[in-house]
Amino acid sequence: MASQVEELLPIALAKGCSMRIFIDHSKPEDHVDHNWTENTYDGKEGSELLAIPNHWHNYHDEVMEVLSGTIKFFVGGKEIIATPANGPVLITRGTIHGFTAIKGQQVTFTEKNIPSGDFKARFFQDLFQAGTPGLLLAFRAFYDGDTYIAVPGGFKVVDQIVTSFFGLLAKLFVPAKPNAVKRIADGSSVL
Repeated sequence: MASQVEELLPIALAKGCSMRIFIDHSKPEDHVDHNWTENTYDGKEGSELLAIPNHWHNYHDEVMEVLSGTIKFFVGGKEIIATPANGPVLITRGTIHGFTAIKGQQVTFTEKNIPSGDFKARFFQDLFQAGTPGLLLAFRAFYDGDTYIAVPGGFKVVDQIVTSFFGLLAKLFVPAKPNAVKRIADGSSVL
């Protein structure tokens, strides 16, 4: 019996950093295990450090789980050194968070979302549609993808204004968000 797990078009984030996006068609669309990403930093000399600056989401929670290695999560002003032994890290909507791999240490972790849906797959494929995103594409993708940059000061209304202003402005200069997820070879990636 074939698995019902489909891998979508993988994303090369940077040298030594990658993301694989999955959909488990055996799970209901609203189940936390229906969609997820698997992110890897190889920790090798010369690889770019995987680091995501502080941001937050208005409409979804994130569940991060380290499968191998170690990573630093920053959640609500606290640093969490996460390993497989720690179990999942729940980041509730509205909580400022970010993360960084540890130089020289390999890490693989998953990101799942509550509610589930293909919106994160579309967000990541949008953000990295042309490789490493430029600032304008990043702001447009954030604006269209429920992501707000956490600017200094801790005022979320300012974060929303900054992200909305630059996101709307960017719509004039960068490609629009794709309407559907991109699949490997027209769906032939079902594992």
